[in-house]
Amino acid sequence: MKLLLLIGPLDKLLADKGLSWLTSAGNIALAFLIAHMAVKAVGKVAKTIANGRFKKVKDQPYFTHRVDTAVSVAVSISRYVFYFIAIAVSVGELGLAGAMNSMLAAAGIGTLALGIGAQSLIGDIVTGMFLLFEDQLSVGDYVSIGGVEGTVEEMTLRTVTLRGWKGEKTMIPNGQVKTVVNYSRRDYLAVVEMNIAQEANADRAMAIMHEELEKVIASFGIEAPIQDWGVVAENADSVTLRISVPTDAMNQWKIQRGTIAAAKKRFREEGIDGPTDRHIIKESR
Repeated sequence: MKLLLLIGPLDKLLADKGLSWLTSAGNIALAFLIAHMAVKAVGKVAKTIANGRFKKVKDQPYFTHRVDTAVSVAVSISRYVFYFIAIAVSVGELGLAGAMNSMLAAAGIGTLALGIGAQSLIGDIVTGMFLLFEDQLSVGDYVSIGGVEGTVEEMTLRTVTLRGWKGEKTMIPNGQVKTVVNYSRRDYLAVVEMNIAQEANADRAMAIMHEELEKVIASFGIEAPIQDWGVVAENADSVTLRISVPTDAMNQWKIQRGTIAAAKKRFREEGIDGPTDRHIIKESR
């Protein structure tokens, strides 16, 4: 309370010494500090509310993703609101009252301005709302959007941010999100395809693939029926064998890689040639 009583005399003292700009600078800094703290507070409150809102699906594997998504969107909205207020306060402190009034007037006719010059922005926000409420993707999901694959790192009302497996960061405007392939939802099918030479024993190769796939899924604690597709394609040099099994989302690639590596080793041990394994013998004349 005493500190508040000192603010008025301090402002007057600085003004008398021609240092009133220090007061303005302090007020501007305080406005942005309060905005920053308010955004942080909204994030914490949103997380608490989301935890309560989604507690009925707490046992589902994507529970955390839904909470993170709700928090991300809430923080995005609050950031726009609080920092706009901080900017408006800063304009007033700088003595640009006319400019501030213009900003407020612009906000009043914002619908017309956005309709004419920012249609894409409106599209991004509307699409972002649909992505959120339809639960098409969440923070933490591994997805493919427009040919770009990665883990959803952040969702706002304007953009979806993906982090690729090599670390690349791609920001996609929500308005450009037309088709979403989500690899992180519910069960998935691990499909293993391998090529062998035309002359190789396809039946034995399929048996090896089946045996190795059984071992791999057992290491993941998965009990599911394996489907042997057999030969699914062929050309002059090779045939393609396929085998599949239902698995948990995000485990499909690990199962595929593990099975292919183990089966290739068995192929070499049992003399099952691949399409490029050729033994050419040249006779001397």
